[in-house]
Amino acid sequence: MTSVVPLISHEKCTLTVLRLLRAVNLHGKHHDNNKGSIMAISKAELEVMNDLLGKGKKISDIAKKFPKYEYGEVYWAVNDYSFLGKKRIITNRLKRLVKEKTTEQRENTAAEAQDLLDELYRQLKRNSAMLIEIDRVLRGGR
Repeated sequence: MTSVVPLISHEKCTLTVLRLLRAVNLHGKHHDNNKGSIMAISKAELEVMNDLLGKGKKISDIAKKFPKYEYGEVYWAVNDYSFLGKKRIITNRLKRLVKEKTTEQRENTAAEAQDLLDELYRQLKRNSAMLIEIDRVLRGGR
């Protein structure tokens, strides 16, 4: 008996691989050019990077704040995509949605876009709450 493996799109496969790499922590390694060895991005730096990402910073801006790491190293080390990255993925899903041939394909594509929109909404809500708190503190706790 042969099993049937459903075909998945290249983009979905790439996203799955990226998520798996992040999940098993095969990222965040920095090559020290002076010593020829690989060192991990420190946990404290990684927390700062993820915090900046959660506040809406682009990965390229985060990489500039940490010049000892290259863009790719920061990209692989952080826990999520930037807001801009999510926006681009959603845009690509919407463009792909109109080209899908079956209802199942359209539903899967729409679900991917909806998941990303939900994540963006939660981050926006969290950031809005932070801004309200900052404003309250700046105004003297009124």
